[in-house]
Amino acid sequence: MVRLLLSAILLLILAVTGCVSTGLRSSGDFGTSAIVRAFEDGKQAYDRHAFANAAPRFAAFLDTHPDTALAAPALYYLASCNKELGHFAMAEAQYQQVLKKYPSGIWHDVARYDLHYIRKHMRRD
Repeated sequence: MVRLLLSAILLLILAVTGCVSTGLRSSGDFGTSAIVRAFEDGKQAYDRHAFANAAPRFAAFLDTHPDTALAAPALYYLASCNKELGHFAMAEAQYQQVLKKYPSGIWHDVARYDLHYIRKHMRRD
């Protein structure tokens, strides 16, 4: 029951953050629209559950735009793609990067939850 409740909370958080990313298209806070489009390409693939397609898009985004405001969610979604693809050791390392680079905020919180879940429930690859 607790696991179901925690899953529902995480889904709610992800739904809210998904809504936030959609609003970025009209915001000038993140620089050029090319940066936002690059992030959104990965996010749209992620939302379609095309994790094998989304992961390299987020990785490329992080290589190109490592210091933007969208780097934290990109790293989180990259880790989540790897978790969904069964690459648990890689996902664990990426969630740890989120925790280290972003010590507070929503991305820290959801990464901490997912990291705990992987350590408790999943086998490492």
